[in-house]
Amino acid sequence: MTRLQLLIANALHYWRTNLAVLLGVAAATAVIGGALIVGDSVRASLRQMSLDRLGQIDHLVTGPRFFQEELATSLQADHADTTWAPAIVMQGTLEFGESRDSAVRAGHLQVYGVDERAWDLLDHHDLNPPQPGELVINRRVADQLQLSVGATVTLIVEIPASIPRDALLGDREEIVTALDLTVTGIAEDATGLSRLGFNPTQQLPLNVFLSLDELQEQTGLAEVTASKRNPVAKPARINTLLIADQGRLDPTRATELTQQLSEHLELADLALKLQPHSDLHYLSLESEQMLLERNLAETAQQLAAEHDIPCSPILVYLLNEMWNVNDPDKYSMYSVVAGVDLATLPEFDFRSSAVVSELREGEAMVNTWLAEDLDVVVGDRIGVKYHTVGDRGQLPEESQEFEIAAIVQLVGTADDRGFTPDVPGITDAETYSDWREPFPLQRDRITDRDDKYLEEFRTTPKVFVGLETAQQLWRSRYGELTSLRFTPAATESLSQLSDRYEQLLLDHITPDISGLLVQPIKHQGLLAAQGTTDFTGLFIGFSFFLILSATLLVGLLF
Repeated sequence: MTRLQLLIANALHYWRTNLAVLLGVAAATAVIGGALIVGDSVRASLRQMSLDRLGQIDHLVTGPRFFQEELATSLQADHADTTWAPAIVMQGTLEFGESRDSAVRAGHLQVYGVDERAWDLLDHHDLNPPQPGELVINRRVADQLQLSVGATVTLIVEIPASIPRDALLGDREEIVTALDLTVTGIAEDATGLSRLGFNPTQQLPLNVFLSLDELQEQTGLAEVTASKRNPVAKPARINTLLIADQGRLDPTRATELTQQLSEHLELADLALKLQPHSDLHYLSLESEQMLLERNLAETAQQLAAEHDIPCSPILVYLLNEMWNVNDPDKYSMYSVVAGVDLATLPEFDFRSSAVVSELREGEAMVNTWLAEDLDVVVGDRIGVKYHTVGDRGQLPEESQEFEIAAIVQLVGTADDRGFTPDVPGITDAETYSDWREPFPLQRDRITDRDDKYLEEFRTTPKVFVGLETAQQLWRSRYGELTSLRFTPAATESLSQLSDRYEQLLLDHITPDISGLLVQPIKHQGLLAAQGTTDFTGLFIGFSFFLILSATLLVGLLF
C-alpha cells in the first residue's frame, strides 16, 4: 500500500472525525476572517454612501448671498472641461390635504431648485427633471405625508430679503410664498437623489426638487428686464453652483477652481453696484443689503487710498422724530440723518451759515428746511428719536441731543438724494402712504411740511453729524457704512473711474471677503467616511476574545 492510499483509507475510515474537524476549522476561519474585515467593510460602506449621495458632484459653491445665474454660463463657456450647474438650495415646508385645517405637513425640507444641467449630475434612476408645476420628492417625504405620484401638494418657502430682516429697514414679518405643485416622481432610498445632501450624514434627508425657473419666479429671483414699472433691470439669481470636475478631488484643484471663479465675478455677484451721480460728479459704492460689509468697506477704502482716488465714507440712518429742545411743540417726523467726514469731502460744498471744518461729538448741521420747521438757529439744541435693533427683532426707541453747529442751504451737497442708497419701498416712495413700513408709523404726527419735503426731496438728509458719532450710535453687526463716495480726477470721466475702480476692487476681493469659494465637498465626504478612528483596529479590539476563542477551537480540534 502506498502512502497516498494509506491517507485516503484513513480519511474514509475516520470520516466522521475528519468532517467534524473540517467544519470546525471552516467555522473558526469564517469567524476570524469576518472579525478582521468588518472594519474595512464599514469604511467601504460609508465611502459608497458618500459617493451615492453626491453623484457626479465633485465640488460646490455656496455663499452668504444670492449671485448671478449668468456666472455659471460664463464659467462653463471658458472652462468646458468642468461642468458648472446652477441651483437654489433652501429650506421649506410641504402641505398635503384638501383644507388648511386638515392638511398634514412636513417641515425642514431641503428644497432644491434645479434645471437639466444640475439634474444630469445627480443619480436619479431615469426620473425626469421637474418642469414648472411639478415636484419630485424622495421616499422619506412620501412616507411621512402618505403621498403618491399625481398628488397635489403646497410647497411653502421664504422669499429672500435683500436687506436682512433683523436690520432697521428689513421686513419685520417673514415673507413666504406658496406653490401648488403636482408630485411627478418619487426617488427611492437607493438613489442618490433621495440621499442628496451637502453635509456628511447617514440619515436620509427630506428632499424635494422643483424647476429652477419656477422657484426663481416665485421668490423674486428671476430675471427682470427694465421697464416703466420696473426701471431697474435685475439678473436671475442663484445661491449654489454644483461642479462636476471629472473626478479630480484634490483640494488644490478646489483652489484652482476658486481662482477661476474669482476671475468671472462681477460687482452684482457681491450685491454691490457703483452708482454714478453726474449732477455732483461722483460715484457711490452701494450694497443691496443697505450696509457695506466691514471687510469689503475696508478693502474698498484702502484701494482708493493706494490709487489716490478721493473717497468719503457715509453712514445714513432713519430718524423717527426731530424737535426743538427749547420748544418741543416744534417738531418734524421721519427723515434721514447722514454721518459724514467733512475732511474727506473736498469736492462737495456745504453752503452754510457758519464755516464748519469738523463735526465734533454732540454737534450737528441741519438744513434750512428743518431749521424753519423747528425754528432753530446756530447754537440751539435739537433732540432726535430713532429705533435701534434689539433682541428678537424688537425695535426699542432711543433719543439723543445735538447742538446746531451750522445751518446748510438745500443746494449742492446738502440737496443730494445720493446720500441714501436705493431701498425699494423707501427711497422711491413719493408719500409716506407709499412707504414699505419697516415699523408702524405715527401717521397722525406727520405734518404737511413732512409730506411736502418727501415729495420734493425724497430721502435727502435733514441732519448731518460726524461720521464717528454716527457709527457709535447706529453701527450694525452687518456693517458701519452705507456707501463710499469716489471723486474722479479732473481729466477722468465718471465712466472711466467706474471701470477702473470696479476692476481694482474685483482684483483685490479675496474669497474670504466675498464668501464665494469652491469647496471640495466630495473629498471632504470621503475623509469623513474614513473617520478619525481606525475602524479596523477598533473592531479587532472588539472581536479579540472571539478571535482567540476561534483559534483555541482550531487547536483543540487538531
